[in-house]
Amino acid sequence: MDLAQVDAAAATGASAVLVIQALFTHGLLDGHPQQFVDRAHDHGLDAVLEAHTAAEWDASLETDADILGINNRDLVSMAVDMSTTPRLLASRPTDRPVIAMSGIATRADVQSMRRAGADAVLVGSSIMASADPAQKLRELQHG
Repeated sequence: MDLAQVDAAAATGASAVLVIQALFTHGLLDGHPQQFVDRAHDHGLDAVLEAHTAAEWDASLETDADILGINNRDLVSMAVDMSTTPRLLASRPTDRPVIAMSGIATRADVQSMRRAGADAVLVGSSIMASADPAQKLRELQHG
């Protein structure tokens, strides 16, 4: 990830960018996520800042990101733990919209994330892996 990617997103008509806190936490990017949030805002874009751990969540709250994401997938091990979102939302404050990300495959998962306090869910793999993506989307929405 590079600030030029934020510029490119704006130039191609994006309305938001995703900034991943773990890239900074693990030393894969220099600087601070707020730089990316500021660049997004300079372009009129919203910034979604993704966290996976309590420390990342706390760091995310110190930024001006518009939306916070909680990734149930550990990007180091790629393991999914569906208790991540409920655990972080139960023990940490939130002052802006929250998206639960990764591992959401059923209507029960959607409901669990919403009960935990997520305002939205990000679903990708379970829809893309379905033989009937439209039906899968209806199932996630309505059961």
